[in-house]
Amino acid sequence: MGLLPLFFLSKIYFFNKLNSPAGAQLLLYMVVVTKSGDTFAYVTGILSNRIMKGKNHKIVPSISPKKSWEGTIGGLFFSVLTSFFLYNYLFEEKSATVAVVLGFLLFLGGFAGDLSESALKRICGVKDSGAIIPGMGGVYDLLDSFIFNAPLFYFSICLFYK
Repeated sequence: MGLLPLFFLSKIYFFNKLNSPAGAQLLLYMVVVTKSGDTFAYVTGILSNRIMKGKNHKIVPSISPKKSWEGTIGGLFFSVLTSFFLYNYLFEEKSATVAVVLGFLLFLGGFAGDLSESALKRICGVKDSGAIIPGMGGVYDLLDSFIFNAPLFYFSICLFYK
């Protein structure tokens, strides 16, 4: 499970097509947009849970009991917002449509990776994938959003930069 995303992360870093941005810029963009979606989904979910006094709307409590619709919508919003601003800052070609679509795709891919990793943990009967990073649930919990995002983003940029 961990090797496939690493393969695509390296493909993104070394991406070199005519008139394409540098691979390092593309990789930075993907990581920042993905992590902003993860981070703000968490923050929005925590805040909405406090405001709603524990009554926020859970998505799949059997797989990931703390994930809520409120957090997901907040994460999606901030992922698209981050994508829009970062895309226009990092890349010469300015395209609001591409930035919004990539922000949306990167959030959905990150969310799917997070749920997949949570499902695997439930199947194995463990709460955290490790204890190297205290409070984070392990390295896989930190990198799970790249399981789908690395290949998804690579194929997206291959389509965009033919």
